[in-house]
Amino acid sequence: MGSLSDFFDKHDPDGRWRAGALTGLASGTFSTVLISLGGPRIGRDVPLDWMEIASINLRDRAIVSEPGWPQVLPGILTHQSVDLAWAAAYFGLGIGHLGQEKQRKALLAGAIPWAVASSAFEFFVAIPILQRLLKMQVPYWTGLTVHLASSVAYPLFLRIRRRIAGEETTPDEDRLARLTLLAMGGSIAALALLEVLARKGHEPRWPFDREQEIEVGRSFLRQMTAHHELGVRLSRLLRDKAPQKEARVLGTLMYAEHVGELDAMRRWWRNWYGGEMPEPTEEEHERMPGMAADRAGGRAGDDERGRLRAELLPRHDLPPRRRDNHVRRPDKAGQGPPPDPVRRPDPLRAATKCSTCASWRGVPDAVGAPFGARPPEGAAP
Repeated sequence: MGSLSDFFDKHDPDGRWRAGALTGLASGTFSTVLISLGGPRIGRDVPLDWMEIASINLRDRAIVSEPGWPQVLPGILTHQSVDLAWAAAYFGLGIGHLGQEKQRKALLAGAIPWAVASSAFEFFVAIPILQRLLKMQVPYWTGLTVHLASSVAYPLFLRIRRRIAGEETTPDEDRLARLTLLAMGGSIAALALLEVLARKGHEPRWPFDREQEIEVGRSFLRQMTAHHELGVRLSRLLRDKAPQKEARVLGTLMYAEHVGELDAMRRWWRNWYGGEMPEPTEEEHERMPGMAADRAGGRAGDDERGRLRAELLPRHDLPPRRRDNHVRRPDKAGQGPPPDPVRRPDPLRAATKCSTCASWRGVPDAVGAPFGARPPEGAAP
């Protein structure tokens, strides 16, 4: 203990780095609880969220169809360590150099800009480098919200640093710390109450919706659920049949996303409208964008790909394929097919464009090989 104390006395004499790290531990714990309790309120699946965060460190090894504790714990550890690092940098390199009075003013003025800057760096710079699949699934505003929530705990730094230095806290610092703890505790209590109500089947709905808006919400849930059910089937095909590893990982992530969102929409229906969600009518199904079956695909041949097109493939606006899944049409003079074939969309490519996965950036062309086909020898897995 003596050597550790000597180390801190030498390298952190004023205690700002230790206080920043402890503040980061408090802010990370607070935001971890908010993610776990608040995610379901906006339709997020909590184990899925932690799995996606874990994939930053574990990469593809973290992506599974049904995330559990082996994925949740690394995700929480990753989030806590990043939050601790941001807080330590903010206080150790930033306002920790200022005097006590200036610290208090800079703390309140700089926390929000720091949350915006740090969340933007993570979303637009770090995550695309470390795990490019994650940006597809999580919008920027969710990360910004988490960083803003973490900054709520930053006023605790003043009191923690005083305690490390063995100094007495001022009445203003004590008052600010009490208000901070009250805000953190109140937020957790409110979200915990909403979670209990949701588990009991009484999750509150927005109380100011008019009758027309309520009907629009009911129609949206029924039709989007039907679309997601198709997305589950398509993403399962991508997960199980794609010859490239990257495509299989993407299919696994898409499958987990669709299943989590299906659970959320069905829970909302039960809590808000009662009973089980009815299926869309035939007319509604035909009107839904992307849901009219491409029955012509079944006439292209009785191969596996044609059968799957006939059963599963929705109409999506896709680029032409460079493969042979096409039909040839005779020219006007009846002298044979034109030189350029009319290509049909590929079901694996369609899977990546389905439903909430419209942000797909493109699977390598080898994914378009017939289902069950093996990649060429020497090809990357």
